[in-house]
Amino acid sequence: SVPADGLVRSSFEAEPWASEAEAVVRALGRLVRVDQRLPPRHRFEESEIVCCLNAPFDPESPGRPGETWHLISARWLDKWSDIASSSDGKSPELPSIDNSLLVDSAGYLRFGLCERADYRVITRGAWQALYGWYAGPGPVLPRHVIEIDGRRELEMYPLRLHVSRTDRHGNELLLERTLEVSRALQLKQVLEKACALHGIALPVSICHRSSSHQEWVEDDDGSATLHALGFIDGHHVLLRLDGTALSPSRRRKHSDVSEHPYHGVVGLQNLGNTCYMNSALQCLMCTPLLADYFTREYLYDLNHSSVSGFGGHLAVAFSELLLATASAKDRNTSVIAPRTFVRVFTDLVQDFAGWVQQDVQEFLAVFLSGLSDDVNRAKEVTHPEVKDGDGRPDEEVARERWAAHCSRERSVVSALFSGQLRSVVRCEKCGHMSTTFDPFMSLQVPLPEQNFRWVTCTLLSAPRAGLVQHTMRLCARVPKRGRIADLIRATALLVGLRPTELIAAEVVDGYVFRILK
Repeated sequence: SVPADGLVRSSFEAEPWASEAEAVVRALGRLVRVDQRLPPRHRFEESEIVCCLNAPFDPESPGRPGETWHLISARWLDKWSDIASSSDGKSPELPSIDNSLLVDSAGYLRFGLCERADYRVITRGAWQALYGWYAGPGPVLPRHVIEIDGRRELEMYPLRLHVSRTDRHGNELLLERTLEVSRALQLKQVLEKACALHGIALPVSICHRSSSHQEWVEDDDGSATLHALGFIDGHHVLLRLDGTALSPSRRRKHSDVSEHPYHGVVGLQNLGNTCYMNSALQCLMCTPLLADYFTREYLYDLNHSSVSGFGGHLAVAFSELLLATASAKDRNTSVIAPRTFVRVFTDLVQDFAGWVQQDVQEFLAVFLSGLSDDVNRAKEVTHPEVKDGDGRPDEEVARERWAAHCSRERSVVSALFSGQLRSVVRCEKCGHMSTTFDPFMSLQVPLPEQNFRWVTCTLLSAPRAGLVQHTMRLCARVPKRGRIADLIRATALLVGLRPTELIAAEVVDGYVFRILK
């Protein structure tokens, strides 16, 4: 029976569904607080709501493709967790969520961050609750689960594309905007986003290239993903209005790669210990004039009688390497093994044979010198007498020395890579000065050195009763030849502690290896 004064709570306590109904009411109340951004009366209630909405993040199993997670500052989250779990959950007041330390000046996620030390990964629901109660400058950092080559991962760093467009006459405009997209998107989806970014309507064709030194690639299909097309961070995208055409010198199709031997999109396999050699060869193969010359014209300059050269063998080996990289795309491969070149070079220069680590500068000097001798047009090397300066103008003396050098070195390699160094020697007793102008093909320049260095360390707070143990990654500036005490003082200054409150330790595989003093 229902009392005459209306419904009361005690009227439903005996019903079998009363306990479930109460749980439903509590759940609905929590959802309303999250949706309407109404903070609970007590902080421990915040912790209960966030715990219900959050879930542990597993990098090996991040969830379904398209699922959204959010990054939040670990420093702020730890402070909130300490206060929410304390007995007096109402004070002190928490500041707004601030993720500014996680991003760079452009608002993009910084590289080199560490999970749990710098940031935490929480669910979308947990973020909506916390951000609704402690909304601040942010920025909001959503991250989505993608599937690449059958493997699911949380895309921490989406691609940043540089998007430009053409005018009605097909000329590329200097206006360039940045678009952040996922690697799992199709090119036609990127086209829609890029058009919205520039405020232009379809139909529009899309072209792309990895750097400004390459030519545009047109893609008529648009169904391939950015990952399949080999897009990298900083990739260039061009929106071409339909009915316009790019200049032939700035346009190419996928099948035209073989016409450009220095396209720079083919990797060189490391044959044991040839990484030093590969890095130098990649730079040389992307030098347009040099690559063009060694494709065909060098055959007219081969010097088989040079005493200091290699009889043309090195030049032929380099030319064959260029042709192999040019035809690699036609063979549907992006990596080649330069076995023939390595074998020829190590046979000619025994110092680089074997598996010993070599210096790339030494290789470059020997290689360019031998390459220049193989295509040297000066069949007979002469050494004309060079007069001293005797007070003559530097321009006259330099021109005379350069003419003498060119009489011995008449090659395209020497013309591209040779320079002239002016050096002055002065006698401290009589004051006489001697000025010389010497040719060089590689110049060693000392790098400026700082009297300090940056040391990255992890700060771990001592465990305390009732509080969560904090970790924080810091980068301290210490003298270049400093001691452990300098590191402790610099770290203490960053976190507002006394140096006597810190202990330095070396950690190996998660265990304290030794205490540093």
